[in-house]
Amino acid sequence: MHDISKHWENAIIIQALYREFRYGENYHYPLVQSCYIAGCLTGRGRIKVNNQLFDIAPGKVVFAPWNHTITYIPDPDAPYVLACIHLIPDAREHGDIRYNAFHTLRPEHPLYLLRQNEVVDKFNRAACRSFAENSHFFNLMRYAIDYFLEQATEDQLRLMARLFFYEIYTMLHTPEEKMPQIPVTLRRMLNHIDDYMELPIDMQQLSFHSNLSPASIYRMFRKYLNVTPQRYIIRQRLLHAARVMRQSTISITSLARNLQFSTPGNFSRAFKEEFGISPRQFRENPAAIPESPKLLRPPRHIDDKLNPHFTPKFIPESEL
Repeated sequence: MHDISKHWENAIIIQALYREFRYGENYHYPLVQSCYIAGCLTGRGRIKVNNQLFDIAPGKVVFAPWNHTITYIPDPDAPYVLACIHLIPDAREHGDIRYNAFHTLRPEHPLYLLRQNEVVDKFNRAACRSFAENSHFFNLMRYAIDYFLEQATEDQLRLMARLFFYEIYTMLHTPEEKMPQIPVTLRRMLNHIDDYMELPIDMQQLSFHSNLSPASIYRMFRKYLNVTPQRYIIRQRLLHAARVMRQSTISITSLARNLQFSTPGNFSRAFKEEFGISPRQFRENPAAIPESPKLLRPPRHIDDKLNPHFTPKFIPESEL
């Protein structure tokens, strides 16, 4: 492998967000001035990059090279949710950066010519890779998006951009490992758990939604998620509880009852086993648990909320 220690010194993350598509939302962008990463969190569909068509499902990541054409074609029955990162390999502007990617040819714009490509070996054409959804690459994407949407500084966004380029370079020079794809029947069960976690969920319900026997369901969870169905349900309920406690003042007793724990004590013990602190301690200090823990599977719907105090300035696409 070539020495790449001095590469991408002016790289920066110019945009990072979760993007949830809805029924009938197809988008086409004729020329995007960025190196782009799109990881599928939920749903399915296709993404077309420079006339290459890729099937998208949870765990799939599309890599689009500099100045790419892209079309999003989500499945009408299960539109995807994407984690999206726009990278500029060589951004010459400093200080007053406009944090948005050009999605059309705009050579008359003063910033357009200040953003340039720095060739990443083998990243000169579109590619698609499969990752485990709790892999370090997916977690790196979540981490970068969380930072971008909160209080990221220019220096932090430049450091993270270089890290992404190193990861991409290493990945494209490593043979792809075949990752097991999550079957449609398993996705159907996971969606059922997400939608009804505040109601009783048993193996009979999962059998109904998958047309599988309890023994087959158990083997499928162990094979693809490395966890039992019961443990997965508890973990998702605890993650849901943490999200609810961040956003409301609901009592721990009510929350335990709503999430089907037999007693508040059982809920508190399970919460502490999962996160290392009690619900009461978490309520006093929510920062003790990162907002994006390593999830086995992200929630079906992800809010794309921009922090109004975020340092970089966004400008609408129409102004770019």
